[in-house]
Amino acid sequence: MKHFGISALLILLAACAPQDVVPGKSSARFNEYPTQLFDIFELACDGPAYTFNRPGKDVYECRELLPPPEAAATILAYDGYPEDLPQLVIRFSASQSAPGYVVDAELFLNVPQKEGLAQRVVPGDPRINRKMSSLLRMAGGVPITPDAPADPG
Repeated sequence: MKHFGISALLILLAACAPQDVVPGKSSARFNEYPTQLFDIFELACDGPAYTFNRPGKDVYECRELLPPPEAAATILAYDGYPEDLPQLVIRFSASQSAPGYVVDAELFLNVPQKEGLAQRVVPGDPRINRKMSSLLRMAGGVPITPDAPADPG
């Protein structure tokens, strides 16, 4: 996920808007469970600033600590809690949906707060969703767009 790292972070910091709703998602339909996509995703989430985890059965997540200047700017901009650093999160979740599977891709900043739940800051730039859709397409998925049918035909 290193290619998402700094470039995506810069776009995020320049174009983020706090949201009270579920972050925007890019979705694609796969004929079979995309095991290879998730295996590659796990391998790419490697390094001292990266943490891979599976918060659910079909949920795969890579969290990246921000470089110090960006972390400080994020904490200040979103009233974050400096004892728990913000992270860039890329999450894939799969669900069975006849025919095949639907994979949702999300990208957001997770900004811990001193009290209460962490704040999700989602990109306000449609280029992020296009990049995520392109990634799903390269992995063999057929992107699902709001104005197109979910069935790959």
